Amino acid sequence: MKGFKRFFKRKNSLIICLGVLLLFIFMSCGYSILNTALNIAGTSSIINNSEKENVCELDIEFVETKQLENVFFYDIIIHNNSENTCQNWEIKIYDNDNIMYAYEYGKREDGYRVIKNTEWDNRIETGGSVTVTIIFTVDQNVGDVSEYAKYFVENYIKATGSLDEPNREGKIITNGNASLTLKESEIEITNFTIKLDSSYETEIENEKQYIIDITNDTEYDFIKVRANVYLGKENKLLEVSPSEITCQKETNTSFELPFWMEIPKNTTTSIYLMIITNDEKFIPEIVMSAEI
Repeated sequence: MKGFKRFFKRKNSLIICLGVLLLFIFMSCGYSILNTALNIAGTSSIINNSEKENVCELDIEFVETKQLENVFFYDIIIHNNSENTCQNWEIKIYDNDNIMYAYEYGKREDGYRVIKNTEWDNRIETGGSVTVTIIFTVDQNVGDVSEYAKYFVENYIKATGSLDEPNREGKIITNGNASLTLKESEIEITNFTIKLDSSYETEIENEKQYIIDITNDTEYDFIKVRANVYLGKENKLLEVSPSEITCQKETNTSFELPFWMEIPKNTTTSIYLMIITNDEKFIPEIVMSAEI
């Protein structure tokens, strides 16, 4: 009887060890398959912030906001939990063959797409954060597209920033609490209107649509348009349509129109803002600029 118990214990231990070994092999193979599908050598290809000089450390969070089959909407949230204000933040996204983007985000640099801040949003105060929304499609040949998307954003998107004070030369334009600092090649857009679309129908509680009509009455074509919208703490911007990059802060949201959306002189273009607000009379404050 004692011999049987000893045999059972040895056999049971063997089964447990074998099970752990098989689990380890399965996990290793699963990671290897995913890593192969991603076609990425490893995270070491992304430069660690600590290897650079005068760089502020940033924490990065990823929130999936929507999935339509193999199309994913992700918020990239950059948190500055350091003791210093972070300047000139940027996001580096590994440019992978199995990921396609709805817009041509940033510039390609050494195998990455780089989304850089612009004058309207280049600072992240201590304890503050910035949200950048990206839309991308996962190649369905990779298998589980949801797992692929989650693995990709968590491992191959990095954020960095500088402790250097930025060059703040340039005219600051304002409208109420909304403000922008003009770049050298920009002018202020003064001919635009914003109104509530009373015919807009939605299933989202308290969601309202606002129409902004931008009229280019200058002698130049508007190559690229960007804006800052003041919403206050009580209201939330859900979407700007169309937009390329949207950065949300506690009370203000900044956005750029897509690179393909130029506004020729003597023309009017409309864009749409979807905002959640309880105030039936709320009209957001907005200031706009154009690169010419």
